[in-house]
Amino acid sequence: MYCSAGLIYVIDSNDRERFAESFDELTGILSHDEMRGVPVVVLANKQDMPNAASCSDIADALQLHKLRDRLVIALASN
Repeated sequence: MYCSAGLIYVIDSNDRERFAESFDELTGILSHDEMRGVPVVVLANKQDMPNAASCSDIADALQLHKLRDRLVIALASN
């Protein structure tokens, strides 16, 4: 049996071209039965870069607002 207490998901804020791929990966991870209800922390890495997407833009790209069955937090990180 597999048990997760939480998921920390790191995304490169400066690599907008891969946001769709990142969305697919996150969705795939969260689709597993053992991940049902597991809280998620999204770390928007490289926020110190001049062209980095904001946490809000990343939350939109990952459709975090649709994850209603769990606690989801998006945080900026350098």
